[in-house]
Amino acid sequence: MPGRGRRRGRGAVLAPEPDGFGAAQAPIASNPQPGSGAVDPAAIRIVDGDTFRIGSVRYRVRNLDAPELAPRAACALEAERGRAAREEARRLVGSAQTAALRTDGQTDRFGRTVATLTLDGRDFAELMIRGQRAARFGGRERDWCAS
Repeated sequence: MPGRGRRRGRGAVLAPEPDGFGAAQAPIASNPQPGSGAVDPAAIRIVDGDTFRIGSVRYRVRNLDAPELAPRAACALEAERGRAAREEARRLVGSAQTAALRTDGQTDRFGRTVATLTLDGRDFAELMIRGQRAARFGGRERDWCAS
């Protein structure tokens, strides 16, 4: 069955079968653990521009700082930019055919697992930065209220 993939058992999705002949593909984890590879893009739930969830696990995108959403935003401009960042993240993930996750077990101060997310072979953080919806994280949060 060509296309999105098919389910096998609980929590695993087989990769799409491009040839349509039913050849078994390696399972894609829908709730990956540190160090895992491929994930089903449909399993990724965007929280904000630099945070996503897969199942019950929350991830912080490595080297990315996106504006906050209300009520955590410091001003109305940051909240507006935060909504735009979240929508861009949703668009990127929603249009991806493949996704890969790389973690090393690090967590941030909020308990989120720090991860590198790759969509169709492209680094998610770089896509968000190039789209001007986020900035490279440099150890301090950026002032998103400055015009």
